[in-house]
Amino acid sequence: MRNSLSQTRQSKRKPFLGVELLEGRDVPATFTVNSLADAGAGSLRDAIDQANTVNDADTIVFAGAAVGGTITLSTFTNLAAGSATVPQPAGPTALIVSSPVTIQGTGETITRIGATAFRLFQVTAAGNLSLRNLTLSKGLARIFHQLLRKWSSAAA
Repeated sequence: MRNSLSQTRQSKRKPFLGVELLEGRDVPATFTVNSLADAGAGSLRDAIDQANTVNDADTIVFAGAAVGGTITLSTFTNLAAGSATVPQPAGPTALIVSSPVTIQGTGETITRIGATAFRLFQVTAAGNLSLRNLTLSKGLARIFHQLLRKWSSAAA
């Protein structure tokens, strides 16, 4: 009798319902470049600026008039001192990436125009940049050349 009474009590118990807090489930954003202009709405600069507003991994894609075209960069930033966003400025740079970004190209070219040499991209410590199916042209890569020179003289 005792066994059946205990089984009856257990079967009448209501299940405990609770709420469990889960980790963030942010979906990476996709920003679209539909202009070959150096700046302005729909430009690559605009898409990178939007992607930099949050630290989530984002993707930049090309559409419309920008597909397969050439983006000619003529404006750049040359920070004299570090800031919260760019703690270690690397000199004249067109596009600063301060969050994880993938630029998924479809055969576009990103190039520089003008007499002043500047980097096409600077990636900060908080940033991460993946480039896919793009051609980079005429950008400044001074750090690479300095490291190559240092490595060559050490190997000799």
